[in-house]
Amino acid sequence: MVHYKTELMLEFPGFVLFDPVVLQEFLLEKGIEDNDLLKYFINNPAIGEESIQRGILLPIYNIEPFDYEILINTTSKSEIPTDWVVFKNEVSLPLQVKSGRLAVEDIFMIMNWDYESNYSDFATEKSLNPQPNVEGGELNGDTGDRFDIPAGNYGVKVLGFLDVNEPDIFESKCGYELFFEKMDTLPMIPENINVDKLDYKVKVISER
Repeated sequence: MVHYKTELMLEFPGFVLFDPVVLQEFLLEKGIEDNDLLKYFINNPAIGEESIQRGILLPIYNIEPFDYEILINTTSKSEIPTDWVVFKNEVSLPLQVKSGRLAVEDIFMIMNWDYESNYSDFATEKSLNPQPNVEGGELNGDTGDRFDIPAGNYGVKVLGFLDVNEPDIFESKCGYELFFEKMDTLPMIPENINVDKLDYKVKVISER
């Protein structure tokens, strides 16, 4: 069952999932005052790696700025046709939820972090799409979205998909199905896995 479904129109080459409450607590813990968190984490790789290992951020980057469907699946059964699957990442990536909600945002939002302006009422405001998407219903079209999900520790596996039956690369549906598994403790990313080198591309427009 798809728990949640939306559409992101990316302006930058990536998106990120996070609980803003968890992220803000991490920034206060580390004394980080920079607004460009992406740049800060790149310049301070140990803290950047810690933010991923502790499930503060789950980034999907180095992808084309494009329109993507995002499916949040809380079961192990995929909703994507098998011939559409570009890749399935079997590594469980950690993600921490405290507020009972998650944001799915263009990576731009952590390049211009402003908790007070954008997320101070995150835990209480109305979801942009609080119900699972109904077949045939119109998806949200925005650079970000948020959805309700029980607080806890999650392991997240990523599947990338592309409609191979549509010859026009600009018209073909593509996106990511994220499999959420609730766990007692956060999963550890194996030492032999470099998250910066995971290939999440499903479309390569610039090479066509």
